[in-house]
Amino acid sequence: MPEHENLQGMSIEALAQTRDQDPVDAFLDFALSEDLQTHFIGKFFQNQDDGVAPLLKHPASVITLSDAGAHLAYMCDAGFGLHFLSHWVRETGHFSLSEGIRRLTSEPAHRFRIRGRGILQVGAPADMLLFDPHQVGISKPLTRADLPGGASRLVREPRGVHGVWVNGVMVHDGKNYAELEHGPGVVINEFDS
Repeated sequence: MPEHENLQGMSIEALAQTRDQDPVDAFLDFALSEDLQTHFIGKFFQNQDDGVAPLLKHPASVITLSDAGAHLAYMCDAGFGLHFLSHWVRETGHFSLSEGIRRLTSEPAHRFRIRGRGILQVGAPADMLLFDPHQVGISKPLTRADLPGGASRLVREPRGVHGVWVNGVMVHDGKNYAELEHGPGVVINEFDS
């Protein structure tokens, strides 16, 4: 609710302290005060840099993520690649820019044996992202009520992105999707052995 915007990003523990309540009571009372329309974001071990950095740097790790929208009313991790570039490359310096790009592109393609992807070379599909390394990132989760029946979902808006190309065709200009007769993507059904 607008009158609670100043609480955005506050932990339940901090909310409980300001109300002199037990955290469970503060959580439930606050949710009820907003007619159960509040979105709470769980921050778990994967949000602790000291625990995550060694996992990301491990030679066996592959930096990928998808829940295919299974929890779209409760979370949106769709911008994981942009978050990786902003947080793990730019902000913490755990990866150089070139290493970060490689970890998001050619390395997963190689590990999953997807021929010709994750690289830019003559004859390969031109899947590209044009971004400003000083600005790249994602917005906080934003609520959109655009699902059937007016149901809501969470989205993340890109920051510092100036274009996205799939198979050499621009599909997003950094702000809006291109209006295309049909998508340039293809189903990948051949893998190297």
